[in-house]
Amino acid sequence: MVRLLAACLLLLLVPVASAAGALDAEVRRISEKGGAGRALWGVYAVDLKTGKELAALNDDKLFIPASNRKVVTAALVARAFKGDERIQTAATAAEVSGAAASGVVVHASGDPSWTPALTGGRPGRHMLDRLSRSIAEGGVRRIDGEVLIDTSVYEEASPIPPAWRWDDFASSYASRPSAISLDRNLAGLRIEPARAGEPARADAGGGEAPFQIVNTSTTGRAGSAPTLQVVASPSGDSVHLSGSLPADAEPATRSIPMGDPMAVVRGELRAALQRAGIEFSGPVRVADARQPRGKVIGAIEGSPMADIVRECLQDSDNFLAESLYLLASARMFQRASYRASHEAEARYWKRVGVPEDHFLASDGSGLSRENLVTPRALVALLRDMRETDWFVDALPVSGRSGTLRYRLSENGLAGRVRAKTGTLDTAGALTGYIRTASGREIAFAVLANHHTCSSNTIRARIDEIVELLARQ
Repeated sequence: MVRLLAACLLLLLVPVASAAGALDAEVRRISEKGGAGRALWGVYAVDLKTGKELAALNDDKLFIPASNRKVVTAALVARAFKGDERIQTAATAAEVSGAAASGVVVHASGDPSWTPALTGGRPGRHMLDRLSRSIAEGGVRRIDGEVLIDTSVYEEASPIPPAWRWDDFASSYASRPSAISLDRNLAGLRIEPARAGEPARADAGGGEAPFQIVNTSTTGRAGSAPTLQVVASPSGDSVHLSGSLPADAEPATRSIPMGDPMAVVRGELRAALQRAGIEFSGPVRVADARQPRGKVIGAIEGSPMADIVRECLQDSDNFLAESLYLLASARMFQRASYRASHEAEARYWKRVGVPEDHFLASDGSGLSRENLVTPRALVALLRDMRETDWFVDALPVSGRSGTLRYRLSENGLAGRVRAKTGTLDTAGALTGYIRTASGREIAFAVLANHHTCSSNTIRARIDEIVELLARQ
């Protein structure tokens, strides 16, 4: 009897492997497969209904989130705006006499939705046309004096995202935000061959030139090997064409970040006013100091905030993410800057109970390598945002949409995972929600840093971990 009692007491003292513990071991086994085993892995998952912890691996360690950073930006915006809210851009005048107006100011709003994906396929200048027609339809047919574009919604008219690498700025995925933006602040450079021996033709379209074109290219004979290179300067002020383009090559268009977006806006606004039949001979200037608001003589609204966030998350759009990150601080502090957005973010994390040493904020898109966050913090965000339908609906869906269209579509997972992907050269991530076969809903974050294997290998291991969680 004494021996039996002793044996029972011993059983109570020996830890019994929990379901979560067994799952952690399986997560670790997956993460250590092949070349992915040299990476640093962080995983955290909880049952949303019960709050039960399902998996935890380095869940309180800091990781570079890559584009998982965009879920933070989306959460800030979802707490600052309603999903059906539209941002207004208005023109005011100090004086209006008959059909003439003077002291005209266009109050920039930071609305990033002036791009074909959010305007029904129309270019960004279409929004300036709408604004100009709104002015004309209100009875103003002449503007006396200059037109000021008030960019004070931003501390800088076109701020530089913190800690981006110098070579990022020359890439089409890294255009800068601005107080007024057209077509994601990308300019189309049309390139086509000329006659053999002549430079290839390159044209950035009419209006204000977005950059200088330095063309040392040549047109090669038909059938020759294409060696054309198009390199934008980090400042965005110039684009250099070199190498050879075959004479029988098809015309193509490259997207190049604008070096000075507001210079392009100034030219396009002048042209839009003229197209609207408004007489106007004065200059268009940018004013970074807040201008008085006179009588409203024209106004337009952009796309609903839910549509902008959805476009940002579905396609992992860095420009939209940076613009949205700044809009969050514009709403909270009436003027946007990265410093102010960092403060807005810190307040959010505090509100959801995340300690200040569980995150480090840099940019809004995740292109910066100085962003840091723990898996546990990301799951806390997901739990907080679960009832905000337009936030959840904006996330890519496995096997169906966005950056998950071709991922997690097998083994019955299609349509059951809503999550944000993330990829940098040495970082991979996936953060979101899983609906399991048994009907449970899981919030999860999986991050891998410091890997030297291919991004495809890391993605495959991440997807294995998600499949494991989906079986719970």
